[in-house]
Amino acid sequence: MSDDSFIREVNEELRQDKARAFWDRYGKILIGVVVLAVSVTAAIVFWRDYQEKQAAASGDRFLAAIEKADEGDRDAALVELETLQADGTGDYGELARFKRAALLADEGSTSEAVELFDQIAADGEAPQTLRDFASLRAGYLLVDQNDYEAVAQRVQPLASETNALRFSAREALGLAAWKTGRNDEAKEHFEALVSDIGAPANLRRRATLMSDLLAAGASAEGGPAETGSSEQKAEEETAPAPSGQEEVGSDGANLQRADEDGAVSPADLSQPDTATGEEAGEQPTETNAPANDGAG
Repeated sequence: MSDDSFIREVNEELRQDKARAFWDRYGKILIGVVVLAVSVTAAIVFWRDYQEKQAAASGDRFLAAIEKADEGDRDAALVELETLQADGTGDYGELARFKRAALLADEGSTSEAVELFDQIAADGEAPQTLRDFASLRAGYLLVDQNDYEAVAQRVQPLASETNALRFSAREALGLAAWKTGRNDEAKEHFEALVSDIGAPANLRRRATLMSDLLAAGASAEGGPAETGSSEQKAEEETAPAPSGQEEVGSDGANLQRADEDGAVSPADLSQPDTATGEEAGEQPTETNAPANDGAG
């Protein structure tokens, strides 16, 4: 046997001895690590599957509550939504609370609705999009309370150039200013909306109508004064009055109607408008896709 062969055999024996020693010392630990990793992976997969099933079940309950409300059984819908708010999986608890507030607003329970909307807006764990919509809805509901500061507190942060709901927020500020006799400030808000080509067409149309009413000396308590040129009057008489029901980003409430003389009822201008035409609380998604009011 050559020296090289002998050396190779010795080195091989040494490697095997080291491997056996390492396994004797750490083998059980390695087996435990592998078993733990497999167990954790299996647990994660199981938990995700469970969460998905629970979310699907919450979604079914949410849609069932909406169907009850649409069928006129609002009391049952409110009960189901309150239960879902407490035990819903994912974002469905917040969506249920939002829908409850929307239904209460439809029934005229403004104080309760505003309280729920404010709770959502202040909830740091709720999706930001839903929080913004809640602030906007609360602001619109408070327009008829003749409290400009309360409206501004909720919607002023949404009026920034970077917020998708800025157009509706500015409309709410204009309406609140008009309702409290701040006609100059209201005129500024509405004229800014009219001149902003990025604003949704229906919102610009309403802003144009409000600007014309303010220019004619209209107040929140009555229709436009009988002033202005005959050309302006002719335009008002021939311009199509916005009618029907505009869908909003929360619950499809009516936004505003013009009466036969072109005057606007203050109560009809107390609901927000977004350009999406979707209801924030009725088309849930797992990731809470951002809503916008037509800002693009």
